[in-house]
Amino acid sequence: MLQAALFLSWVHLKRYWRILGELGIFRAGFLIAISTAGIVATSKPGFLTFQSVLLVFSLAGIHNQRNDRVLLSNLGLNKPLFFQLMYGLFLAPFAVFYMASVKYIPLLILLSGIFITSYQNKQIRLKFSRKSIIGFSFLPAIAWEWKSGLRRTWWMIAGIIILSLIFRNQMIVLIVSMVLISLMVAEYQMYHEQRLMIQALQKSPSGFLLRKTGLQLTFYTLTCLPLILTAVILFPDSYRVIVLVLVSSLLVQICAVLFKYSAYVQGEKTPFFMSLLVLLNLSFIFPPISPLPLIIIVIFYNKAIIRLKTVNYADNT
Repeated sequence: MLQAALFLSWVHLKRYWRILGELGIFRAGFLIAISTAGIVATSKPGFLTFQSVLLVFSLAGIHNQRNDRVLLSNLGLNKPLFFQLMYGLFLAPFAVFYMASVKYIPLLILLSGIFITSYQNKQIRLKFSRKSIIGFSFLPAIAWEWKSGLRRTWWMIAGIIILSLIFRNQMIVLIVSMVLISLMVAEYQMYHEQRLMIQALQKSPSGFLLRKTGLQLTFYTLTCLPLILTAVILFPDSYRVIVLVLVSSLLVQICAVLFKYSAYVQGEKTPFFMSLLVLLNLSFIFPPISPLPLIIIVIFYNKAIIRLKTVNYADNT
């Protein structure tokens, strides 16, 4: 069992390395730098418990999305012990760090998370009645991306908000949570609807974009409202930073809508825009590139208008 866990762990590491290679040197380097900065920032005293909870939360999400369960079952490896060994190997550096720092609560959270997660041997699929409020049927039809996206990720967003409120005394936690939610809801716009859904609104391209961006901005702001209010109340002297992060995240929501409709193809998905959205959402950290979202909006607004004109008036495309 240990040999199999070591082998498949090595296979996954090679897979991740290949994915980084496909991103290109700049984007891969940027991703590594941001990840390293995040680990270093949460490795300071007072953040270790938050770090361990975040690791367990990420592990549970990854485990729930595994698509190799049939292969593991055929090999007789779809067992809790196998997952405990594999996840233990990946997270061993953090466990050693907690022991060396004599921080036993984060260590206990991490080990308990690995143990509990490993017993989830079936993918969790949450189903809701069409009449159920949790099914988000109260949202307008034009916001179909939010209906679909929230059904998939509402529990992750709720978890982020709850953890942020628990660790509310750390401002960095609130800021990181706002950015994470921003990227999660921006990903909703990577899915393209059918052409008839656009034509049925009978709006001009500019009016259609105004409606979509307005809904995206409104729903994101409402989702993050508990975090925004908590940050403003607890850290009034740092309101400029909070406003900067909020404005950056709102600009990213506009960019997500414009990216979608500038490259619109009915029924398609454009996840490759997410790497650029990550860069744009973190532009407030790097002053030289902070105007980049505004430049992107100006460029892609015209592209989206042209594409929507084609969708509305040329049925043969």
